[in-house]
Parts: sequence; structure tokens; C-alpha cells
Amino acid sequence: MVLAHGVVMDRVEVVAALGDSPPWRTYEILDPRVVDADVDSKILVYIGVAYGEGEAPAFRGIMSSVYLRAGGEWKMALYQQTPIPD
Repeated sequence: MVLAHGVVMDRVEVVAALGDSPPWRTYEILDPRVVDADVDSKILVYIGVAYGEGEAPAFRGIMSSVYLRAGGEWKMALYQQTPIPD
């Protein structure tokens, strides 16, 4: 996982961080697109807008998730986000 503020985490770190992170109050997925990288790899690209609790401004970012097919199942290999400046 590569986060907007530059943090890079492996699977173990992501699982630990998700357990400590508050959920988004609501979110939107805008302009989703699938990029065919290969028959066994796809990239989902979209704009995400997420709202936390309280009056904090929304997080807006361009997101991408790389999926690989392994053993007949699709598995996420990488998630990346780039913030969109206000």
C-alpha cells in the first residue's frame, strides 16, 4: 500500500493499521476505469472522495488498485493513492 502522505506498507503493516483506523463516515467513487494490463492482471483507477467524522474536509485522491489472478481468484497486489490538491 502506498498512501497519499508517502507511507509505504506491506501486508502485515496494512492489516495492523486498518485495525487502528476509524472508518470513513461516507465516501464516493467517481469515474472508475479498468485498465487491462494482461489477461491475469487488471488495474482499477478512480477518484475517491472520503469523509471522516466531524467537520474535517473531505479527502480527495486518485486511487489505483492492481489485481492479479492467482489460482482462479482475483487478489489485490497493490493499492496506491495520490492526493488531489484543493
